[in-house]
Amino acid sequence: MTTHHASPPSPPSPPGPGLSVQNLLLASGTGLVAVAAIVFTAVNWGRMGAAAQGGLLLALTLSAAAATLAAARRRMPATAEAVGLVALLLALADAHALRVAVDVELGATWWAGALVVLSAGAWALGEATAVRSTRLAAAALGQLALPLLLAGTGADPTPAGAVLLAQVALVATASERGTRVH
Repeated sequence: MTTHHASPPSPPSPPGPGLSVQNLLLASGTGLVAVAAIVFTAVNWGRMGAAAQGGLLLALTLSAAAATLAAARRRMPATAEAVGLVALLLALADAHALRVAVDVELGATWWAGALVVLSAGAWALGEATAVRSTRLAAAALGQLALPLLLAGTGADPTPAGAVLLAQVALVATASERGTRVH
């Protein structure tokens, strides 16, 4: 007589790629925080002086960057990714506020320089925290700087096109050699 032994149940398999409930709630929460910040700004912005506005915006940006670092240290990668992008979006608003505050009429040239600085900052935040989203955003923003600079300076289209093709070749070569975001 043979007895059949039931094999112990196997542990549940890890969830496959896709959108988990936790990540969906995190994305929704991040979106709601962004909407709340916009509503707060729209309602109260006119009541504050320019210095208070700039200080508040900078404080929010630095707080979001610090929260990204804290979330990464606590091994909460999805939270770090979401808050890192919020920090970058706030930094874009900071750049615009600074442009308005100093009353600069450089237009596209201003934004080309601002995107280079923001791209470097986003890359540094990503490297410090191992957050991929800020590094990807940094790479994308960095690509926009050169076309904006060329447009802002009124460069001749033929040399400008050659410079843009050189940029594409450089990015393609770096990608081909395996230089990639971790």
